[in-house]
Amino acid sequence: MIAAIDVSRNGGMVVAVVAAEEHVIKSILVAKCSWLKHFRKVPSREKRSYIRKFARRFQGLLGYMSYAGVFFTIDEALSELKRLKPMLVVANGKVADGLRDLNVINEGKVVSKHLKTLMLLADNLANYFRILLKERPQKLQEEAERLTKTK
Repeated sequence: MIAAIDVSRNGGMVVAVVAAEEHVIKSILVAKCSWLKHFRKVPSREKRSYIRKFARRFQGLLGYMSYAGVFFTIDEALSELKRLKPMLVVANGKVADGLRDLNVINEGKVVSKHLKTLMLLADNLANYFRILLKERPQKLQEEAERLTKTK
């Protein structure tokens, strides 16, 4: 299993962790995520539409994933990652230091398409929940139940 972790900050902090088996990422997720973009690269006039579509599309991808979770502290997310024991973790620099016990690759050094896809899923999931926390906090629990998957 390979995992990705991303932190989204701006009006609240959300940490997303996603994981899948490497062969599933390479053979299924990469193809099914051709629409996926880094949230910062989505034009501002399209962000609201993109994030709504992301939630619907992400829900359809959950069946292919081993794990998807959202946390509101880095410590909770790191603890969960250590429990999952993935063979590789793709992480941004903000959290890579807390994962000394695991095999970690910094997202800036990722060149393979399957690892980039997993990282983009984590990034978009974190952004989706950060926006939800800011604009519609009453929907957090419902969306967390709909868009997360635990082992």
